[in-house]
Amino acid sequence: MEDYEVGLGSQLVCNVIDKKLGLLGHIVIDSTINGHSCGGLRMSPDVSISELQGLARVMTLKFSFLGINEGGAKAGIIANPCMPREAKLALLRTFAEIASPLLKSHAYIPASDMGTNNEEIKTMLESIGLRVPQNNVETGENGEFYVALSVFAGAQAAARYVGSDMAQSTVAIEGFGKVGSSVAKVFSQRGTKVVAISTVKGAIYNPDGLDVPKLIQMKNEIGEDVVNVYEDAKKIGKSELLTLDVEILSPCARHHSINLRNVEKIRALIISAGANIPVTREAAEVLWRNGKLYLPDFVTSCGGILGS
Repeated sequence: MEDYEVGLGSQLVCNVIDKKLGLLGHIVIDSTINGHSCGGLRMSPDVSISELQGLARVMTLKFSFLGINEGGAKAGIIANPCMPREAKLALLRTFAEIASPLLKSHAYIPASDMGTNNEEIKTMLESIGLRVPQNNVETGENGEFYVALSVFAGAQAAARYVGSDMAQSTVAIEGFGKVGSSVAKVFSQRGTKVVAISTVKGAIYNPDGLDVPKLIQMKNEIGEDVVNVYEDAKKIGKSELLTLDVEILSPCARHHSINLRNVEKIRALIISAGANIPVTREAAEVLWRNGKLYLPDFVTSCGGILGS
């Protein structure tokens, strides 16, 4: 485990490397309370230190907003999360072995994140002799469900502020993974019309509304290709979804999807995100000047912490 140059106010940034196995990972600790920090461990081919630093800062803000005495952190492994299970677990076990000084002292407490799940994190921690409380690993879909509730609650509060009726509103959701599909389910069950979703394979749009239960069933069966198989909608580009004429936009994908290249095209009045740092700082200033309500992402996505 090698120290990395600290930036953006992080307390610690380090590399986790095993050249023989082909492991390259990073741990970022933004803040600690009583020497502890907590945040997800993600796996992605393009995760970067700068991304993790921003995400770790969001964790600090979430814990502070909720009044939870925990520091914020984030970690990532640069790899394809769809690799064979045993190869993936080998990477995670080696990551844990190298990072064991931080893990065993609880200086960094990992959780599942994009590209990892609760069972994988549990197996990883047990491989270095750490016991994992059952209630920390058997949340099932609850984490995403509670994120969706906080996303909806944020949009609902913003709608009341501007005098909008949620039952007469439309929402476009960027990303239809665990969080995005949960957000779609919560909005549709509460009367808000879901008109667009996207996956890595593209996006679909129907101004009259999408059949969310059917989409979720199809997503569970065929994955990201749901946007290419679902028939009762128009296929659009992923970037086009962000600029649709809807009342609410809910980014639930990667960080910084709204930036200076597209922010002037955003037409939604309310942006309530399930993703962390979906808007760059410069783009957030433009949204404010343009009269758009971009709710703090550490507020709208904080439900996951409460749910877990």
